[in-house]
Amino acid sequence: MTLRKLAEEGNVEELRRLLKRTPNPKELLETKFGQNKMTALHIAIEKGHEEVVKLLLENEADPRATDHYGRTALHVATSIQKENIYILDLILSKDVDVNAQEENRNTPVKLAAEKGHLKTVKWLISKGANVDEADKVDNTTLHFAAKKGHDQVLELLLTEVADRTIGKQNKDKKTALHFAVESKSERCVALLLKHGAGICIESKNEQGRTPLDLANDDPNQNIIDLLRNPKKAHGFLVGPKSNMSKALLGKGGSVEPDSLGPYDAAHQEFLKKIPEAISQLSSDGATPIQVFNVSGDLNFRKETNVTVKDKAMASIGSGSQVNITQPYSAS
Repeated sequence: MTLRKLAEEGNVEELRRLLKRTPNPKELLETKFGQNKMTALHIAIEKGHEEVVKLLLENEADPRATDHYGRTALHVATSIQKENIYILDLILSKDVDVNAQEENRNTPVKLAAEKGHLKTVKWLISKGANVDEADKVDNTTLHFAAKKGHDQVLELLLTEVADRTIGKQNKDKKTALHFAVESKSERCVALLLKHGAGICIESKNEQGRTPLDLANDDPNQNIIDLLRNPKKAHGFLVGPKSNMSKALLGKGGSVEPDSLGPYDAAHQEFLKKIPEAISQLSSDGATPIQVFNVSGDLNFRKETNVTVKDKAMASIGSGSQVNITQPYSAS
């Protein structure tokens, strides 16, 4: 069986035997296959064969070798369909350049953002990935995430680059806000506006069109409203369309004030996740639940005992409330 076939199929034992009987395995592993000029390492990574990748690297396969498109092993690993941090760790153990560019000047973190790979983007940033770098047509990592409507990746990136690249235009004069509108992602639009993209509302692309012009092409009233009044972005993100509210609605409940009875499924689920009575507002008028809800990260321990006092109230969105009118204990 050929090296290419073994890498494609993930046959570790047969590959190990092949490498043992080869006088110069390193030279063999430099072989490039097909029109894309991929090495066995590229192929194994693309297929997600972890043990094959490990074996190839142990036998001095070069993770810096490029294919026809200038992609290194790290580029391939960050753009495969299924995220695999184990493979990424294997590659980076060989001291590769985390900011290497392929032929279009795309870095691994851009390709990961384009795929919506949140864990991979976080991992790359932790390893020193430059999220400001622009590609051949001046698209940044922020453009990539917005273009595909990957709101979680976008939210992460905005904490890193909002003040530096949020208003950047590419060669077509498009900002990330233009791309978010085109992707029809309401949450991406709201996130960008919350982080300062209001400065881009009047920005015109190469065709002289603003984000609002693009929104009117295929009307989405929520997006149009957000663009006309960027201050609504915060309320939108902590309102019924937020992650917590979606989770509650998934239980069969409602977030509307009139429909929240003491035995509503969403009501009960909400109560179980409140770690303490909620009564204080932050400086901008948001409850603790709202503050946590912006990140979609509500993690409470199973053993938490909860007591909700009379008249405690938690707001989960503009005009929507969960009103606790009687003592209730949940554990």
